[in-house]
Amino acid sequence: MADDADAKAGSSMDTHGEIGVNITKEEAVKDIEPIYDTPTFKTKTIQELMLMGFQDEKTKMNAQALKLTCEILRLLAHEGAARAAMQAKLQGDHEVTLEHLEKNLPQLMLDFP
Repeated sequence: MADDADAKAGSSMDTHGEIGVNITKEEAVKDIEPIYDTPTFKTKTIQELMLMGFQDEKTKMNAQALKLTCEILRLLAHEGAARAAMQAKLQGDHEVTLEHLEKNLPQLMLDFP
């Protein structure tokens, strides 16, 4: 196990059992990287859609919030497609249709508040 004196200045030490992890401030503030290498929504498109939904014209969204919103929407679309494919498989269909997505949509909306 690492000694506290070995920890770098400006870093935090998180230990769990025999494993020690050092996270420096520089590592902690890196940009959010997408988990999967699948297509995502264009940030400009999502920004325009969000602006249409804001009640107050002066409401703004910073770049990190916009990136996170795009990532959440990408995950929502990915999960919806995966659940629709599973539903098609359960029904013995070889093609995913809108019916399969509609069958899973209520639960999907409950899972992604």
